[in-house]
This record gives sequence, structure tokens and C-alpha cells, in this order.
Amino acid sequence: MAIFTITSFSTFAGLLLAARGLGLAPDPVNRVKALADLATNGKALAAVLRDSGLTPLAAEMTRQAEEHSRHFTHPGAARDDALALFWQVAPEAFADPAAFAAAGLDPARTTEAMVAAIKASPQGRDFTATPLPEAFFRAVTRQTLGVMLGKADYIASITPDLWRETLRRHGVAIELLQSVRDDTTEILALVRELTETKATTVHQDTLIAIARKIRPNVPDREAALRELDRAADIAAELIARGHAGSNVDAFVDGVLRRLADLTDEGRLDEAKAEADAAVDRAEAGLAQLLDAAVNQHLLAFDAEGAALQIVRRLTLAATDPSALFDSLRREQDAWYKRGRDEGLRLDLEVAIALARLTYSQGRDSNHRGMALNDLGTALGTLGAREGISVRREASVTAFRAALDEWTHERVPLDWAATQMNLGNALQLLGERESGTARLEEAVTSYRSALKVWTRERMPLDWAATQMNLGVALRMLGVRGCDTARLEEAVAAHRAALEEIPRERMPFDWAGVKLNLGNALQALGELESGTTRLEEAVLAYRAALEELPRSRVPLDWAGGQMNLAVALAMLGERQRGTARLEEAVAAYRASLEVRTREHVPLDWASASGNQALAMLALADRTGDTASASTALAQLKQAAVEMRRGGHIPGAETFEHRIPLAEALVARLSGSPDKG
Repeated sequence: MAIFTITSFSTFAGLLLAARGLGLAPDPVNRVKALADLATNGKALAAVLRDSGLTPLAAEMTRQAEEHSRHFTHPGAARDDALALFWQVAPEAFADPAAFAAAGLDPARTTEAMVAAIKASPQGRDFTATPLPEAFFRAVTRQTLGVMLGKADYIASITPDLWRETLRRHGVAIELLQSVRDDTTEILALVRELTETKATTVHQDTLIAIARKIRPNVPDREAALRELDRAADIAAELIARGHAGSNVDAFVDGVLRRLADLTDEGRLDEAKAEADAAVDRAEAGLAQLLDAAVNQHLLAFDAEGAALQIVRRLTLAATDPSALFDSLRREQDAWYKRGRDEGLRLDLEVAIALARLTYSQGRDSNHRGMALNDLGTALGTLGAREGISVRREASVTAFRAALDEWTHERVPLDWAATQMNLGNALQLLGERESGTARLEEAVTSYRSALKVWTRERMPLDWAATQMNLGVALRMLGVRGCDTARLEEAVAAHRAALEEIPRERMPFDWAGVKLNLGNALQALGELESGTTRLEEAVLAYRAALEELPRSRVPLDWAGGQMNLAVALAMLGERQRGTARLEEAVAAYRASLEVRTREHVPLDWASASGNQALAMLALADRTGDTASASTALAQLKQAAVEMRRGGHIPGAETFEHRIPLAEALVARLSGSPDKG
């Protein structure tokens, strides 16, 4: 028997629909609840079907029965008896869904199986007494099944035992079926949430088709909703333009109408292919068709295809290769900024694809350096947001390639800017790795940039580089327990503060102040006293004065997190519980913003460190319940860290779990497993 692991709705639906026409041998399957209590002519059909997945079918059967009864004109009592008998036997027919599986989900064969079941039931004698009941039942049931079993959404919602059995009969076993149902539920919930908050002319089926393109690429619910919101606007514009016509020629009008119809029906991949084919054939109205092609690729979540059509559109207006290059960079920058500022993954994907295409249009080293720097920036932004190392690696590769084009001798300022960007990309990689090689490379890049961005010539760029250098030095100092590196980090941040005035640049000043606090905290952790930790607490509190939650909630939450860490360290070195209680409260404040759904790695860091503070507090107060809660929280944080690729953070929490288990055992009076 073939075994398939189904992880998405579209995969399952395709597999199941392919099995519909197969002749499958009958075999018993688990019974589901009867359709409903039909005593009131089907008005309460959904009352007992919350778990069976047959509610839509019951509703459709009610509608079909009411429709057929209006045309069921046979006179006399026989007609009324036939209608009444229908409502009596329908539950019997659907009480055992083996008919579905046995008939391969074919409407006609399923109807025949149900008729046979009724005839064999206690109602069979009345059912066959006259031809009218059977005729009415066949008409309603076959029409109902023809509608419902033609819908992939409905097929996937039928009770899992049924469709598992249907495929099993053809030698197919399915694993992870719940994920299929969850995926379908999430997609429908996403569309429902959009339509509840946004008025749109786009049909629900089209929105569902678009959501299926988005959801596998955008796991975060809020981010997926933003993508769907924008895609709905694109679809509405495309459909409206297609129905309005272009006033160019009949060919263009016909293509636009066809694309509008396909989009309206949710047939997004067909529309994308047709748009590309039309662009290839078009002689007039090419600009409008290219716009339509870009939009179709966007609706299909195809960034590379959209970028190719954008280049073709810009090529039409370009007067020479240099003008085309400039247009491409402006277009790429617009997509990048929108994706960065509005949290749209697809726009960043388009920006990445456009940067690669812009590079191919570069005429000299200056052009190629620009395009590679743009590519590295877009890759780094998406990599930082997703936490995917392959994006960050690609970003480093792009910046290194840019340095081959933008040499120090020819364009020193551009070279320095790229060294800064390379340092940031290396630091992002090094932060999530357990070694120090990437961080050492980042320090080298920052120091290289500082040779050009001097304090005298470019004080703000110099200060920004000093801050980033301080961050990399702090990470190295922490990894190697190296107080000299940490002292260098503190000095770098203090130097940066000298060129960033609090009065004119409060947010930037607060950012450096937070990083100074981090360096002081790391240094204080290695030292025996509390002076450095007290300085760190003061730095964090000062930074938070310039980072109000109402304006910069994520930065505020980060400041609360750092403050909590310093307070927890102080609490561990001082008597009493005051500092530890302050630390737990600061972690709690941070977690109000850093939720697991939105920023899983930040959540894991805050939650895991809060658990450590709670364990220290529980040790002093003898609170067993609090210690148990903290242990569970610590384990969850370690799992999330490892899942997100932050290995050092995961290892830090994992190493503390045995100590936490021992504490819980001691406080509860259980034997220590260790």
C-alpha cells in the first residue's frame, strides 16, 4: 500500500478528487451521525451535525428538496405521501456513509447505493409501494451530491474516517490528516476575517484561491492577512479593468475580460499563464497587458514572474540602457520599502527578484555594485524577519560580491557603506550560530568601514558603525568570557553616544543606550560585584524614557526584556526578593508585546529568561507551584529557540532544565532524579 504524508489542503484535495472516478470495492467504514432530525421538513438539518462535516450537504439537500417539491406536480395524496416519506428515509440513507466510499464519491453511484440501503431498511416496503418516493429521492439526492461532491472544500471537510477509507480502498494510506483540516480551517478563517473587516467586490471563492497561494508562504496570521488584503485590492482592480475594457483594440479587451473572468473564478494559475501568453502575442496595448500580467503573478504569489513582467514594462519606456537601469533601481527600491515598512513578504520577494534582474542590466562595476548592494539589503531584511539562514547566507554573498565591484580605491564611500552592510549581515548570522567566526568577520568589516567613515568627516555614520561594532564585540566577549572585548564594547557605545545627541535624536540615542546597557550587563555578569549591573539598569531605564510603548512597542518590549535580565542578575547576587520580583514583572511587560504568534524567537527569549527568574524566586520563597510553572515555560522556550534556528539560545535554556527539575523535586519533596 502506498503511503502519503499530506501536509496541505491542495495536495489532499487533488489526491482525493483523482480517486473519485475509481471503482472501489465496498467495505464498512465508521458510522457518522445521521443527517438530522428531518421531522420539520429539514429546517433543523444542521442541529446534530457539528462534528460530522455533513452540515453543508444537509443544507443543500433541503434546498434541492424544496426546489424539486415545487415541480413535483403529481396530484392527490400520493404526492404528499412521497414527500413525507422522503423526509423519513433520508436519515436512514445517510446514517452509514459507506455508500460514499463504496461509490468512489460518484453522485450517481452513491445515489444507487443509498436507494438500495433504503429498500433493505424497515421503510423499504412503503418506499417501493409506488414509484413516486423513489423518483423524488433519486432526483433530490443525485442533484445534491452532484453539487456537494464537486467541491474540493466540501470533500475535505467530510469526516476523516470517510475520506481516509475512500483512499485506502485504492491502496493509499494518509498520514497527518489533521494538518489538512487545520490548513483548510485556517484558510477559511483568514478569508472570513478579511471579509468581516473589509468591503470587497471579489468573490469568496477567489479570495480562498488567493489565500491558498499566500498561506504556505506566510505562516504568521497577521502577515498573511496583510498579504490577502493587498491581493484583494489587486484582484478587484484587475476584474474591474477587465470588464471595463481598455479602448485599445479588440484583442486587448478580450484578454483583459478573459483574465478578469478567470480571476473571478479563482483560477489563478490559468490566469497567470494566459496573461504571459497574451503579452507574448500582443502588438498594441502592451503596457496594460503587462500591468495585468504583473498583477496575475502577484495573485499567484509568484514574485519572480511579476519581476520579469515589471522589467518588460519598464523596458518599453526606457530611452537607453542607463535610463532602464535607473528605472529598475527606483522600482526595486519602491517594492523593498513597501515590503519592509508594511511587513509584506511578497513585496520583499519581488524586490529581491528585481535586484537580480537589475544586476543583469548593469553596464559597469558601479551599476553592478549598486544592484548587488540592493540585493544584499533585501535578502538581509527578509532573512531577519523569517529567521531563515539561507536568506542571510545569500545576503552575505551579495555584499561580498558588491565589494568586488565597489573597490576601496575607486569608490571609498560606497565601499565603506557595503562593509557596514556586510558586517550587519555577518553579525546576524553569527548571532544565531554557536561559533565566533562570523562575529570576528563582522568586527573586521566594521573596522574597515571606520577607516573611511571617520569621526571628523562623517560623525553620524561613524557613530552608527561604532554602535554596531560594540554589539559584535559584546557577543564575542560573551561567547569567550572575554572581559577585554566587553570593555571594548562599552567604550565603543560610549563613543557613539558622544555624536548622537539625546535632544535631537532621542530614538537613536535610546538605541545606543540599550546596547551600552547590554555590554555593561555582560561585563557585570563576569565580575563579582554589582556596580556594572547597577549601571546597566540605569542605562535601560534611561533608554525606556525615550521609547514609549504607544509609539515603539517592539523597542519598548526589548528594553523591558533587557532591564529584566539585569534586574534578575542583581537579584541573584543580593538578599531578599525585591529585584527578582521586579525582573519577573519586567519580563511580563515585555511578553505583552512579544507574543509567540508574532515574534516567536523574541517570545522564547523573554519567556525562557522569565522562567529562570521565577525559578530563582521560587527557590527563595519555597513556592513549588511557581517552580513547576517555570520549568514547563523553560522547556517551551528551549523548543521554540531550536525550532527558530537560534542554537546558542536553545542550548542556554536546555542546560538549565536539569537544575530546574532538581529544584522542583526538592521543593515538592520528591526524590531528586539526578
